[in-house]
Parts: sequence; structure tokens; C-alpha cells
Amino acid sequence: MNQISNKLVEQLIYSSDHPAHLKDMSGKYLISNAANNDLFVGNGVSSVIGHTIWDLNAYMEPLWGSMARDIEKIESNLKATQQVYSKNQYPFLNVHGFIVVQSVKKYPILNANNVVKSILSIGEIITQQIDLFELFKLYLQFCSNKPSGIQKLLEHLSIFNDFYELPTAREISILIAKKYYYHPKLIASNLAIETKTVESHLYKIKLKLKRDLNSVVLAMRLSSKEQI
Repeated sequence: MNQISNKLVEQLIYSSDHPAHLKDMSGKYLISNAANNDLFVGNGVSSVIGHTIWDLNAYMEPLWGSMARDIEKIESNLKATQQVYSKNQYPFLNVHGFIVVQSVKKYPILNANNVVKSILSIGEIITQQIDLFELFKLYLQFCSNKPSGIQKLLEHLSIFNDFYELPTAREISILIAKKYYYHPKLIASNLAIETKTVESHLYKIKLKLKRDLNSVVLAMRLSSKEQI
């Protein structure tokens, strides 16, 4: 990445379908593609360009917690070491409160004097590859309370409006298992519970649904395409 041209950096960022951006040494966003903007901007603001992570933190902090401090620490270390930073899974909430799991790499861009002049970040959103049980845990971890975590997961899977009443966390686990294991006996075996318990939860889920359970499970399979 030594003395890489500004034009090439710009082409790399705008040609990516995944989040990518460039920051100067003060932490200000110089270039940001649409995928990156979509994660953090709203309310009439169309781009993060010209802002810093702390400007975003003013409204994103309730959603992403210590992420601004974490990123500042990572980028300070990158400036000092000139070493590429890489992380395979970095989960956080976007501006709409949905879990995004991203693999990310940050590259130091050096000037002619071999000094870091900017930082290029290129990510890949891998949320769809995450097991639904793990995704549910992330929603419960990142959301302010259990009901909001449940609601956001259902919205994420595009099935929230299929419910008259919000299912419990245990019912969500059964519903997720139903996506992977059709028969109650298989669900029970994989969750290490009794088949009758599974059947009881499935009955309660059906009472809360506006449409057929199998249709909802099919919708889950279509909206979540991780490898099984």
C-alpha cells in the first residue's frame, strides 16, 4: 500500500458492494461508499464524509456502545505500527438497530516519506452467513432489553408482522430450530429437551401467528441463507 494513488483508493472504495471508506489522520471521513453510509446515516443525512467517528457516536452510541473508542484505539495502533488490521467477525448495530456482522481490514496509506497519511477500511458484510442461534444471541446482547432483541430479530427475518403477540425467547429458540430441523423429535434432540416440550412451544407459537407456521418457517429460510 506504499504511495498508492488517491485515484486507485477512490476506485477501490466506490467499486465495492460492501462498506468501504477512507479517513485522514484526524479521523475525518474523506471518502465513503453507499454501503458504508447506509450503516450509519439517517434523518436526511446522506453521507459520513466530513465527519469523524465521534460525530457519528453522538447519535450511534446507544446502538453501538464502545465501538467509537474501539475503532479509535485500533486506528491509533495502525498509525503507530503501519500494520494492516484484520478481523473476521465484527458485530454491531447499524443506524436502524439491526445486527450487522462484518469482516474488516484496515490498511495504512503511506506518503512519499513513508508516513501514514490516511487509513483505508474495506469490509465484507457476512451477516447472512451467521447461524440464527448465534444471531439471536447477538440481538439479545446488543439490544437494550430482551423484548426489543426479539422484535429486532423478527424484523430482521421479515416475519415480525406475522405475529399477533411477541413470542418468548424460548419460543424463538424453538422457531429457529424449526428452520433447521422439521420434526419435533429432531428439534428436541438438538436442543436437549423433551419432545412434548417442543410440541407445547410450537402450539403456543401457532396461537401467536397470523398465518401458517410452515409458511413463516419458509420465509425464515428465504431471508437467512447461512450454510446448514
